[in-house]
Amino acid sequence: MEKSKKKKEHILQSTIELIMEIGLEKISINKVVDKAKVSKGGFYYYFSNIDELIREAFIYSINNSLEGMKVEQGVPLEKNLKQFIRKLIKSIKNNSGNLSMMFLFISKCFHDPKYKHEFIKMNKRIIEENVASKELTEHYAIDHKLLKIVDMLSIGIIVHGLMDENEEELIQICDEIVDKIIL
Repeated sequence: MEKSKKKKEHILQSTIELIMEIGLEKISINKVVDKAKVSKGGFYYYFSNIDELIREAFIYSINNSLEGMKVEQGVPLEKNLKQFIRKLIKSIKNNSGNLSMMFLFISKCFHDPKYKHEFIKMNKRIIEENVASKELTEHYAIDHKLLKIVDMLSIGIIVHGLMDENEEELIQICDEIVDKIIL
């Protein structure tokens, strides 16, 4: 089971690297199997087609960028959200590949109805089933609306963090936002 999971992750990571190299438009199953050094049968064992692979690579990139976002048990939600923001800001530069994949996919949604449709279909998985959301909902009574707010805030944080804004100022602004959201 662990070997199977690692192979699937290897294909996903290879796909993300390939997309960063050649873009979404030029990706193909043949290029993915060459990059990942797997057979076509191995590819089809995990993914039914290229669209499923791209969707899964997008979700994988989100979860990889949020990995390590753990809730500290027994503390108020507000404090955990602020800790999450700090970890996210500190991790932005180390997760550029995963974040790039995420924004490439999102940018495709603006001019390609197929990607927009796929993105809409993944909405629940993106907002409610990512690593950070699972952590939060496991420890707090959080509804979809608050998870969506956290998702929207996270995207804004990533954009501003990538623009090399002052981290401390960004943290302070986000703390104020959390204070207003939780009230």
